[in-house]
Amino acid sequence: RELALAKAHGSKLAVVSIDLDRFKEINDLRGLEAGDAALRLIGQSLSQLLREGEFVARAGGDEFATVKRFTEQSDLLDFVARLEGVLFTPINIGDFQTVTGASLGVAVYPEDGDTPERLINNSELALYRAIADVTRATCFYEARMDEASRARHTLAQDLRHAIERKELEL
Repeated sequence: RELALAKAHGSKLAVVSIDLDRFKEINDLRGLEAGDAALRLIGQSLSQLLREGEFVARAGGDEFATVKRFTEQSDLLDFVARLEGVLFTPINIGDFQTVTGASLGVAVYPEDGDTPERLINNSELALYRAIADVTRATCFYEARMDEASRARHTLAQDLRHAIERKELEL
């Protein structure tokens, strides 16, 4: 629906994939109930920051997805800053305080895709880059991410074939 609105109004639409960085630690150190409480607190905080043309949902596990309709790049940057503000704010779970932190991947309609599937895929590629880069919490999609992903897939496929044909030696 938001994509159709963006198309109809000539605006842009950002899809932001979010992966909590230290969620597993909460589950491991404090148990699943604490993990569930953390997810509820983070979900509530994300919901409270929303404005017109913004949406957030839990995508599963420790992942969230957000959507932001906008016309000015500064509006998107403000949204990302608000998301980071929530995700890097300490939360209290009983007598335990923690900061989960997060990695965020951003893809924007129309330049990064014009279908929901393409935008989600590209935001996830950007997310993987953010997860791998410890110096940045947020990464924006770049076309070369697709090229790198295809190259890794091709290399993995070539290695599987080489193993099957016994072409590798020590």
